[in-house]
Amino acid sequence: MKNTIISVPTKEEWIKVMEKLINEMGYRWRCDGKEIHESWWIKDSVIWVEDRLSTSKMDYVLEEKNKEKYKDYKVITTEEFLGKQEFKIGDKIRGISCDIGDCEGIIRRVESDGYAIEITKIGDKSHHGKGEWIVGNIVDRGTFWENCIELMEEQKFKVGDKVKNIGNTSILQKGMKGKIMVIEKGLIGVEWDKKIDGHSLNGKCKQDYGWWVNENNLELLKEDPKCEEITLTEIFSLTETGIFNGNFPHEGKIEKMRTFLLRKLNPSKRVLYERGYIRENLSLTEEGQELLMDILADKFEKEMVEVAKEEEKEE
Repeated sequence: MKNTIISVPTKEEWIKVMEKLINEMGYRWRCDGKEIHESWWIKDSVIWVEDRLSTSKMDYVLEEKNKEKYKDYKVITTEEFLGKQEFKIGDKIRGISCDIGDCEGIIRRVESDGYAIEITKIGDKSHHGKGEWIVGNIVDRGTFWENCIELMEEQKFKVGDKVKNIGNTSILQKGMKGKIMVIEKGLIGVEWDKKIDGHSLNGKCKQDYGWWVNENNLELLKEDPKCEEITLTEIFSLTETGIFNGNFPHEGKIEKMRTFLLRKLNPSKRVLYERGYIRENLSLTEEGQELLMDILADKFEKEMVEVAKEEEKEE
């Protein structure tokens, strides 16, 4: 692999190549970094694989003065480096070229010149209809589908998921949180909680808050199981307790519902209710009143003594 130059014409290919070089093969940049650095990609980029990694444009490789200097270097494509992907009947695939668009489908037949695909999901850029079959070789272009599709792995994330960044790049700090707005061509578009001078994910989020990341740099933020339990179990018990009987509740029932939710969702009130210090309507029980009086007596003992002395003098 040493003394190899890999052509990476797209940012998506840059990410895939760098993941294999750094995460699987253990390479580092000349600066000793182990980041993907997708922001370093520019048009006609190449990656130099020597003892360490570096990058430049293809123009530099093709300059006359450098042809002799690097004559022993092997120039390969991204496909040659990653290896040709084979597909079988039943595989779920995603389109990655303009010929098939960004639709999703299933391999139904393996043809001599490619694959027959049944479209199952129409993408924003797809010109094919759901349920339509496409034969792998388009005669007037000579296109073979293995170059136009990629295998869909089981997706760890979906649009709407809240996530945390576990990588560390020049744009995104480790620990930043955001929400997935779009998934496209293996990349995940996230709207981050903080402004990062990014972009809008092609209009999918607020300007300067969006950035594309690889799923390996994301961690799913799980919902609090207590909140989920309350939502699914206790809130629906409103029906059983008669607070909500299928009709729109009148004002008294709305107030009862409000106090019920406060008891369950407000941590402090939940503790007080479970210990018997407040009632269902949040008013103090006798035990709650006694506890409150004890607390007030301890806290304002000095003031109470001063008042008692003043009253004694008056007598």
